[in-house]
Amino acid sequence: MNLAIYPYEAGFKDLDTSREAAVKVPAKQLDKMMLQLIRSYCFGVSPEQIVKEYGLSLLSVRPSFSRLKARGLITDSGRRDKTEQGNNCKIWIAI
Repeated sequence: MNLAIYPYEAGFKDLDTSREAAVKVPAKQLDKMMLQLIRSYCFGVSPEQIVKEYGLSLLSVRPSFSRLKARGLITDSGRRDKTEQGNNCKIWIAI
């Protein structure tokens, strides 16, 4: 992982395809938007819930949650919800 920029920008593990994709991601803007959305949910929210309610891609939302967690801006609420597939997912809250 390119630790020089992560978690403030999209990370990547190799210098080929994942780096190419990472530089295309507007990580700062996406993270700012995700943090605002998370703060708007008093009891927390899952990435899956954001995807469902706002029509965003899970491939963008989950990494944003990971970067926010790594920066200490969100934390696991300890509560769980179910995904559409019936799996457990964490409910995150802003700190």
